[in-house]
Amino acid sequence: MMAEEVYLFSVGLFSLVLFVQCGIDGIEPTSWTTSSTSYCYDGEVRLENSTYLYDGRRSSYGGRVEVCYSGAFYPVCDDGWTYNEATVVCKYFGYGLPYYRAVATGGGEFGLSDNAPIFQNLMCNGSEYTFSDCRGYAPNNIVGDYCSSGNHQAGVYCIEACSYGEVYFENATYGYTNDKYWYGGRVAVCYNDTYYPVCDEGWTEQDSAVVCSNVYYRAPYYRAQTSLPGEFGLSYKTPILQQPMCSGSEYSLKDCQGYDPNNIAGDYCLSGSNQVGVMCIEACYDGQIRFGDSISSYDNDTYSYGGRVEVCSGDVYHPVCDEGWTDNDATVVCRYIGYGPPYYRAETAVNGEFGFSNETLILQTPMCNGSEYQLSACEGFALDNVMGNYCLSESHQVGVVCIEACYDGQIRFENTNYSYVNGLYSYGGRVEVCSGDVYHPVCDEGWTENDATVVCRYIGYGAPYYRAETAVNGEFGFSNEAPILQTPMCNGSEYQLGACEGFDLNNVMGDYCLSESHQVGVVCIEVPTSTTPCKDGDTRLEDATYNYTDRGYMYGGRVEVCYNGDYYPVCDEGWTQRDALVVCNNVGYYGYTAELSFPREFGQSDTGPILQNPMCSGSEYYLCDCPGFALNNVAGDYCLSGEHQVGVWCIEGERQKFFGISYSCAIKQSKV
Repeated sequence: MMAEEVYLFSVGLFSLVLFVQCGIDGIEPTSWTTSSTSYCYDGEVRLENSTYLYDGRRSSYGGRVEVCYSGAFYPVCDDGWTYNEATVVCKYFGYGLPYYRAVATGGGEFGLSDNAPIFQNLMCNGSEYTFSDCRGYAPNNIVGDYCSSGNHQAGVYCIEACSYGEVYFENATYGYTNDKYWYGGRVAVCYNDTYYPVCDEGWTEQDSAVVCSNVYYRAPYYRAQTSLPGEFGLSYKTPILQQPMCSGSEYSLKDCQGYDPNNIAGDYCLSGSNQVGVMCIEACYDGQIRFGDSISSYDNDTYSYGGRVEVCSGDVYHPVCDEGWTDNDATVVCRYIGYGPPYYRAETAVNGEFGFSNETLILQTPMCNGSEYQLSACEGFALDNVMGNYCLSESHQVGVVCIEACYDGQIRFENTNYSYVNGLYSYGGRVEVCSGDVYHPVCDEGWTENDATVVCRYIGYGAPYYRAETAVNGEFGFSNEAPILQTPMCNGSEYQLGACEGFDLNNVMGDYCLSESHQVGVVCIEVPTSTTPCKDGDTRLEDATYNYTDRGYMYGGRVEVCYNGDYYPVCDEGWTQRDALVVCNNVGYYGYTAELSFPREFGQSDTGPILQNPMCSGSEYYLCDCPGFALNNVAGDYCLSGEHQVGVWCIEGERQKFFGISYSCAIKQSKV
């Protein structure tokens, strides 16, 4: 698809075509081709050679329009093809007004069908939900030589619309300055469903504050700053707004006193270099706390997070003097940061363990009792109360470490391991129970499968989906701590060992348990599918694996869909990245980047595929919500080859944007 062709239909699409040519955020245009032999009903519509585009702000979806007649799909002639007909198509696929607008295309922009058109001049008014409701709907109504030419086949784009006065940042970017995050870009305002730049004449910091508020970077957490001319590049479009005269309290530019699109006057604003940009800079309020030079670490499998304590005063962070500082004060800091008791305990760090700030110290001796949620609630809190020479030395800047704590009876697996055997997942480790904020192993004397069942349930691998097995003889290694529990006497229905009849920390007696070889382990093993029947439409990734790369965490496997209680593979014919996105959503990786795997990357199933061409838009949550989903709709020899079974990778990376997520699922069976 050439940029010049689309430009004839809509200026607003031009940026989307640039995206097709260059690519944004790793999303490539995708397409599918539906088998011409698949069943369809009269009047059914599909978009062939369809394309999904996303330019970082707006999405569009389009393709060649084909309508079913007598069990086969035929293209539509572009003679008499208008915005109204295109609107009906977009509405049919769930991309209707006011959230999407339609653009009618012609000239075979989405390729040409081998079938000749049998529809022209549908004469829709735009309010219909399907072509069969349009006044001119009549199969085989082609008249004249025009439509007989193969290149006069109609297409459509459904483009996400912007609302009047909507604001966003073009050429947006972000960064850190003096440890403060900022986000900004060239200000663009929507008018007539197109974004235009804004002239910087008469622009004030109050106007910038409204822009930041409009893009959800609001005070008091962010402050606004107008950028230098051209700092975020220049739009080729003419500015449509100047001097909005905001007070700063509005949530949108269109609420400002002087907001008036197309109020540009004089030559100044017509110069491309006078387009306004805004930066939203992280701000702090008096008493706000942060960790400077923060560090996180794991020590003996215990997580800790800490840094130099800094308190905001006048939108500047200052260090705190360690004179009179106690662990009660440190506890308040950890709770404020989000690492409070009982899950974390606090320790004070002194002598510059987290480096030194160049700012002056502003607080000493807050006199907290440990129950407060912020330092400003403590009895001795007073900004700029530092006195004497002691606190003027930078070596007396206080730091705090928040250390992961455990509560009595809490359970964990240590030296964990997982594996796949015959397609069944297992996960296990040495059982350890917390006592006095220290994890201890458990003695295997009197340990039963009931006890193991309770452990698996507590860890999150409970019945009926997992069964528990006891591992002995040091299968998961040995702890240096002494065992503190034996013979818990669970009946298997409890949710934690602490609820079992024989649970008693430090009840270990005799020499048997003192031998490290008697530390118990547990393995939680997935129950075979045959004992946990799946429901039609359930989706899973079989022969799954994961990996860590420079793109982030990756999880993938062969896509399988449930039908009549068993899982079957999916044919890769017509499979697109949007279908892969829905699979990632469905298996718990919502918002991850999705990619198709290489052929047979995840092996092959012995069973034949039962699904092809689901035609997802990417907004669905389940495959069975996609318009082309139909179990047992596989046709032709291509899909019957075992090498055409589709696989998917879900990649953490940069999360993608979705619209209209659906959580319903009505199973559709093939009509064949």
